[in-house]
Amino acid sequence: MGAWKYFKRAGFFVWFSVVERVFARLNLIFLAVLVVWSVAAICLVVTHIFLVFNKTPPFIVQFWPNLILGWFGTSVANLKTAGNYGVIVADMIAVCAFSFAVLPLIQGLAYKVRLKRQVRDEFGFEFIPVKRPGDDDLLQMLKRYRGADHLTIFSGGFDWLGNKEKMKKEIVKLARDGKLRLVSFRSEEHVKNKFTEKSYQQFFDELLGYLKEEFRFESGLMEIKCSVIRVFGTEYRFLFRQSSNVDPFNAGFLSSSKCSRELLHILSTFTQAKKWGQPAVQFSPTGQGTKMRD
Repeated sequence: MGAWKYFKRAGFFVWFSVVERVFARLNLIFLAVLVVWSVAAICLVVTHIFLVFNKTPPFIVQFWPNLILGWFGTSVANLKTAGNYGVIVADMIAVCAFSFAVLPLIQGLAYKVRLKRQVRDEFGFEFIPVKRPGDDDLLQMLKRYRGADHLTIFSGGFDWLGNKEKMKKEIVKLARDGKLRLVSFRSEEHVKNKFTEKSYQQFFDELLGYLKEEFRFESGLMEIKCSVIRVFGTEYRFLFRQSSNVDPFNAGFLSSSKCSRELLHILSTFTQAKKWGQPAVQFSPTGQGTKMRD
């Protein structure tokens, strides 16, 4: 398991340090290729004008087109002899025009990726629009729950954990390994009924059996829905719902960075410092639970 953590960390390093940086500079690479192509097209046009008037074009003007055309096994002279010179010039000009039209889109995309990376690296925040609630958000959660050293989820009902088979398996695994805590602001009866309504009674009993006192109810934290994830032993992640004028539902993700590290420490201490809520009736020290108005 320890080796897997280091492997994941190495994977994150490769992704954030190499892949995204290459993608962020894609506009520069594209621009360089476009400049080379444009210069070649201009030289071809100039060469064509010289040849129309039966003049010998300067060596520097022919050199660049011949260099580019040499990659395709031909040359300016061969194109002129074959009568394809005008067609090639027209095609290259069309490609240049199309590329210049597409360039702003690529630059905009690269800028967006670079800005998102800078915000994530410096402040730790990442917001992912959720177009299909109950689907996209669960995929984002599952992506970050996997491989957690410990996971604490604050919610109302937890029946949504059984909506995706992959999520269900991961949650059961974390519960079985003693790496999960569920804290509900609802009563035990309410949470249990929600599972029953979806025919998840067996899933509820399985979680309760593994978690025992780590499945808490009536926390008093009304409408608090978030997840605190511990990874790599000492690092924390915070997952929550966020809304904006553009996207009413975003999956908000706060990772460890120089600006967020202290905030994550406070959040982790907050979730660990107190046993929020009451355990299930059968695991309560008194054997009796209290009922909260739902």
